[in-house]
Amino acid sequence: MKGLSLNIISAIFSACLMMPLAHAGDDTTEMKATTSEERSGPISLNKASVEELSEMKGVGDAKAKAIVDYREEKGGFKNLEELTQVKGIGPSILESNRPLLSLE
Repeated sequence: MKGLSLNIISAIFSACLMMPLAHAGDDTTEMKATTSEERSGPISLNKASVEELSEMKGVGDAKAKAIVDYREEKGGFKNLEELTQVKGIGPSILESNRPLLSLE
């Protein structure tokens, strides 16, 4: 009887461990990771929407809005390095996103 109880407990424990794996692909709220390979083209600093800009690494909605505000105030970006003039955008964010960015 003791061996049977141990087997049942082991089976239940194993089943519990496997549950998350059974539903791993079912999450409809799963966030989509965007990479340069998945995008149809680069992100234009001078044309992209807040939503598009927020796809950049290290840039959420607030920083994306700051980019759009800066663009409207200054009449557009003249070069990629100018992005670091936006509050909250430093050299590391620029460098991690440089391959994704364009001015067109």
